[in-house]
Amino acid sequence: MKIAIINPPNIGDFQANRDLMGGFGCASMKSMIVNPPSLNSLYVASILKKDNEVKYIDCAALDLDKDQLMNKIKECGPELIIVSVGSATYDYDLKVISEIKDIGGVCIIIGPQGAASPEYALKNSKVDIVVLGEPELIISDIVEKVKKKESYSEIEGIAYRKEGEVIKNKAREHIKELDKLPYPSWELLPFEKYSYQNPKDRPHLAILSSRGCPFSCIYCPYPVTQGTNLRLRGAEEVVNEIKYLVEKFDLKSLMFRDPCLTASKEHMIKICQLIIEKGIKIKWWCETATSTVDDGLLKMMHESGCRGINFGVESGNLDFSSEYAKKTGGMEKAIGAFNLCRKYEIETTAFFILGLPGETEETIKDTINFAIKLEPDYVDFHCASPYPGTKLYDIMREKGEIKEEFHKDLTGHTAFSSTEHISKDRLREFVGIAYQRFYRRPSRVLYELRNRPLWFLQRIMGYFKFKKIN
Repeated sequence: MKIAIINPPNIGDFQANRDLMGGFGCASMKSMIVNPPSLNSLYVASILKKDNEVKYIDCAALDLDKDQLMNKIKECGPELIIVSVGSATYDYDLKVISEIKDIGGVCIIIGPQGAASPEYALKNSKVDIVVLGEPELIISDIVEKVKKKESYSEIEGIAYRKEGEVIKNKAREHIKELDKLPYPSWELLPFEKYSYQNPKDRPHLAILSSRGCPFSCIYCPYPVTQGTNLRLRGAEEVVNEIKYLVEKFDLKSLMFRDPCLTASKEHMIKICQLIIEKGIKIKWWCETATSTVDDGLLKMMHESGCRGINFGVESGNLDFSSEYAKKTGGMEKAIGAFNLCRKYEIETTAFFILGLPGETEETIKDTINFAIKLEPDYVDFHCASPYPGTKLYDIMREKGEIKEEFHKDLTGHTAFSSTEHISKDRLREFVGIAYQRFYRRPSRVLYELRNRPLWFLQRIMGYFKFKKIN
């Protein structure tokens, strides 16, 4: 069977990354950086290519618009099409799917936004099937049923349309044995185009050593999409995959896409030891919590190639940090973790969330001041976003803030709603204020111009363009 897997086109000045935010994705201004598509879709490609002819079309990497995508669909003539969807791009993605359906083939969408609102997708587009969980094994079952022209009624983890009604089948459990998944099929993609913070570090690919997050932060989508039970791949298998990527694709840098890479310290130590023992030379980045790192672990991570860590700090207010960011281990623990990263020359990115329940102008000012005190290499100020399934979503729904098309504002940057003390418009202003206070300091400007002038100038241009649109 001919199968096409698609990462849809970007929209105007925005580039969509449908793999971030637990798979709900986010939208940002276009830049020199091209992120890899979702690992889920690449695992799907690897499973299906054994018995099918699979073509992967990454429109974002190839800079294809919708018309160019349709031409490619016509050229390859797939019988089945799998499309990754995101929250902020949901309506656009569904429009793309409907146009593909007009060309022909069974159309399937994957991604947690579709899983959270299958009725919306099935009623507002021509999609045939919505996958409701981890897609790898579910898609395999769908393909077999499509080949045999059999009913979808026994497939766990899908929603579909039957005689005008939306049918939701029984949910499917998370995949327990991740080592049974094949390596992602990067060879189907323009892998040489992918990069992270430095376009020179191409190709930059992604890897997964675990799924699940033991922390249950009210705003975080990872426990929703991957569960709270930590499912680990074998350390040896992870390192074997890294070695394979380096040798086959001349890999320059790597991102671990785990929700919290150091949630298991023992597992992380074993991975680092094996990378060092096997003599693998690779620069890698990850995301984790400040409460799960210490001096010895960070030293070993650096020795094995770690060059950057993304930390969710979330707030610089003591009460907010205690309530909403328990994963940090407290503000003093966060300060210690950032200092240790500087000690071992590991770049840091600090993520902060503005607009959580109870937020005031004073708590936001505390957060901005704390960001300046931490002095990370990179900083991101996000507005609180109620991803479906999170406690924050439930809170917003009770307040009457969740409308049918609320997903449009889940960009990761757009102010979603007012808090008890700050209006939506004022919250939007504070995002700009936060960036200005952090980056306009003379010492910071000198640091940026000395270390990464092109990135800094691009960030400034992107900020003003985004501010104009937003």
